[in-house]
Amino acid sequence: MEERMLDDEELRKIKLKRTADGGTDAVEDDGSEDVEVDLSASPENLFGEYGDDLVGLTPSQLEEELARRKREREEARAQSEALTKEGEEKLASGDYGEAEPLFRQAIACDGENLAARRGYWTAVTGNFSSAEGLYAREEDGEFSGEEEETREFVLQKMRSVFEADRAECVKEAEAIAPAVEAAQAERREAFRANRKYYAVRAGALFAVSLALAIGCAVAASFIFRTPDLVPVIVTAVFGGAAFLMLAVFAVYAGKLIVALRYCNMNEKLSSTEDGARLEALREKEELISRALGEEE
Repeated sequence: MEERMLDDEELRKIKLKRTADGGTDAVEDDGSEDVEVDLSASPENLFGEYGDDLVGLTPSQLEEELARRKREREEARAQSEALTKEGEEKLASGDYGEAEPLFRQAIACDGENLAARRGYWTAVTGNFSSAEGLYAREEDGEFSGEEEETREFVLQKMRSVFEADRAECVKEAEAIAPAVEAAQAERREAFRANRKYYAVRAGALFAVSLALAIGCAVAASFIFRTPDLVPVIVTAVFGGAAFLMLAVFAVYAGKLIVALRYCNMNEKLSSTEDGARLEALREKEELISRALGEEE
């Protein structure tokens, strides 16, 4: 039998037929109801378009499975449309809080339901009267991760609100930032001096403790070599002094840890009331810019 390579057009639509020996064969599509499989995307994997879980199925099983999945998709779309309709009724009556979960469920049933996506953001923004709900969801990138068509629909109605909110954030942040940063710089200088004070003393105490401990160990090594009591006395003196120095070192080490914490806390704007406000304003400004598509 003559063999030939199929061109792209012939590969697009073939169908599987059961042979007399119970196997399968690929033949040209004659318009019958047998299962059609698109091979143009991946000729080497007959079921690549549908998933590996369909590999090994007979043509009749494949047809049944694809028909079942098609029914499930149609049912999901129908449910999504019903939820969307119910959500739109809630929107019309101004029940935005009740409309939002309906649209969310509709999107979960059919992610391509554009009406549900638009209705969802309409409910979130209170029919585009406030952007606060949108900002809250944008903290997780929900709006900036939306499909372009839905984002553009919202931006057409809310761009001026976004820009006005951002202008207010910038204005307030510029007003309080100098005082917040000046106070932060002043505290930084004092906290660093305090940290240095305890770091120097804790380091010196640790060095002395280490030296005494070494002296104690050296003296102890002579206890069994020398018959007199001098090594024992020296070992006891050095050991007691090392223990005392370690106790004092522990006190200064604790104070050093506290000093380090103050230094770290001072670098966080949220450690003061005004600083927390400044940080919130800057974060909101970033959220708005991201929602507008001006930042990645």
